[in-house]
Amino acid sequence: MVCTSDADYFNLLKLGIFPEGSSGTNPVMAQYLELLPPNVIAFPNAVLQAHNILLPGPTPVTAPTPTPAPKATFEPTSSMTPELTSGPTPTTAPKSERLPSNTPTFEPPSTPAPKPIPKS
Repeated sequence: MVCTSDADYFNLLKLGIFPEGSSGTNPVMAQYLELLPPNVIAFPNAVLQAHNILLPGPTPVTAPTPTPAPKATFEPTSSMTPELTSGPTPTTAPKSERLPSNTPTFEPPSTPAPKPIPKS
């Protein structure tokens, strides 16, 4: 089933919450729903409605939006600006000797060394 609106997706979720054939005063009801992240993102209102069916509780009280505190501005003063003084002059690093292009490696001997005989 392709859902194109929150209402479509909510109807699909209700089928998962109340499986077909469950009705009456005490219907069979799901304990949880497994939802895929793209569907949760696409239909947040339907997911919230289904959540409220599965976990009924008191109606949440919306808190008033807090007024942001005024931002403190920072203005640098002339006493905070460092003064440039003459200091040491940069020098170039001495050139190092050129390293060989190939690193020598040690090759194993052509015949393996004899293994010691264990004492019995």
